[in-house]
Amino acid sequence: MSKVRLISILFSVLILALAFNVCAEDMATQVTQLEQKANQLQTQIDQAKASSQNQVNQQVQLMRNSIDALLKQRVAVYAQIAQLEGQIEEIKGKSQATLDRQVAKYGEDLMKVKSQLSSILADKKKQVSAPAAVQNQVVEQRPAQAQQPVVKQ
Repeated sequence: MSKVRLISILFSVLILALAFNVCAEDMATQVTQLEQKANQLQTQIDQAKASSQNQVNQQVQLMRNSIDALLKQRVAVYAQIAQLEGQIEEIKGKSQATLDRQVAKYGEDLMKVKSQLSSILADKKKQVSAPAAVQNQVVEQRPAQAQQPVVKQ
């Protein structure tokens, strides 16, 4: 009996080995499938990260370009402001120079008018004093004429 037992134990071990081998092959297939699925998922994750990173990089680049354009515009605006301020100062200077010339001319005209007025007033004073002097002479001459007899011919 020992042979039959030994053969049955060997047969049992062989069946168990075959069963384990089938289970191991089945598990190996499952492990391979799971590894493939894990690799696919990792690939999808990597692609999603890369895609997301590309989108972020594109948005960042667009924003940088916008910032650069705005900085250039700001520089241009500041240059225009400086130019306009220079023009304002130039206009102020020219206006002040024109005003100064006009005030000087008006001052000269005023002096001429004052001189003419003084001359006219002096002439008027002479005219007023001249008739008074003539009148004084006439008054002085009348008594002399009154004293002389009037000769009628």
